[in-house]
Amino acid sequence: MPNNDMLYTARLGRALILLSGENVEDFLSGLITNNLKADISYAALLTPQGKIIADFFVTKVDGGLMIDTPQKFSADLMKRLKMYKLRAKINLEISEKSLYVQWGSDSSNGHADPRNARLGRRIIGSNLETNASAQDYDSHRLSLGIPDSAWDFDSVKTFPADANMDLLSGVDYKKGCFIGQEVVSRMHRKTSVRKRMRGVKLSGDASAGDAIMAGDIKVGTLNHVRGARAMALIRLDRLEGAMDNLMVNDKPATLLPATLIGSLMDIRRNDASALPAFAALNLAWIKELHHVEASDQKMADHPEVYTQNGNSVFSAHIDGEIAGACALKKDARGDVELTKMAVDANFQGRGIGKTLLIAAQNYARDIMGLKRIYLHSSTRNAAALRLYEREGWAINHQGTHPDYARCNIGMEKFL
Repeated sequence: MPNNDMLYTARLGRALILLSGENVEDFLSGLITNNLKADISYAALLTPQGKIIADFFVTKVDGGLMIDTPQKFSADLMKRLKMYKLRAKINLEISEKSLYVQWGSDSSNGHADPRNARLGRRIIGSNLETNASAQDYDSHRLSLGIPDSAWDFDSVKTFPADANMDLLSGVDYKKGCFIGQEVVSRMHRKTSVRKRMRGVKLSGDASAGDAIMAGDIKVGTLNHVRGARAMALIRLDRLEGAMDNLMVNDKPATLLPATLIGSLMDIRRNDASALPAFAALNLAWIKELHHVEASDQKMADHPEVYTQNGNSVFSAHIDGEIAGACALKKDARGDVELTKMAVDANFQGRGIGKTLLIAAQNYARDIMGLKRIYLHSSTRNAAALRLYEREGWAINHQGTHPDYARCNIGMEKFL
């Protein structure tokens, strides 16, 4: 393992709780961090102080909703659900079915993991034939740098943002009230995230609890280790400038790129295979609305520059095709520009530009620790300008740009 041409199936030791009864979706939606619009949703039940009691998946099934959650959370989760239902006509029961995951080659069974499509598909069933173990699945998700509470954290110790739930489709800040909403919404609006879980590649022996060091500074702590992969809780305010000098037990360690929101649409950062499409999509829209300038051709000839020296290219992948891309690029002053946003004409109208924009903004704020990013555009790009305005960008410049003949408007976003 791994062999991406092979389909792996593993049974995970998770508890399944079936909820049924009158208005069961309204009942559960009013408690948890996410809406239940999709057939499968990732969410959590929080304390009033905003910490995770249990995270879980909610799948719509015949007769109600099925929660699958780590076994270690199940007793407390069941107790709290019973407490919250009061006299509501809601039935709660432990299901005898099991939770399986499939990953590797293509599968249409079950539902795509709403956190990220590369995690595979989740299947509720009985007596499925398996050819992999839960430990194999753990290695797979660690290779993607995606946290999982079954291994990485315990109840009532972690905020959703610490575990990247907001980056992995686990928190809907625009839904109605849920327990702990006031705290997590305030953290989202008014503060920068100080801690995030990140995948780690190790070069020596390590155990949970070991420190990640940058010189004499402790940058983070390993939460879980399997072989040469680990999940760590990182202090972002201590990380800047130290990415290339991290050590665990005096051996070099590497942080994996932050994995971002993705279900059927998979958002990737600095995927080398996406760079030709990144360049081609940008040239296509420039030729359609403007003319290709020298800097545009330089980008097309050397798109890898946008992934070097702390720069980032975000690409949207749907069914094996690259549907859109954008970049974050540092300028000579050290400020960061959102640039090169482009969506394939065959995929327009599906919210890809917004998803890319949010992914880039979240990365700039939560991983890079930035307070502000900016962009240059043109009033001819009316659809893009409407998107930026809806997402809270403000105009800070109008008129001719010294470097780009087509640009006549500048915008900025305070994060």
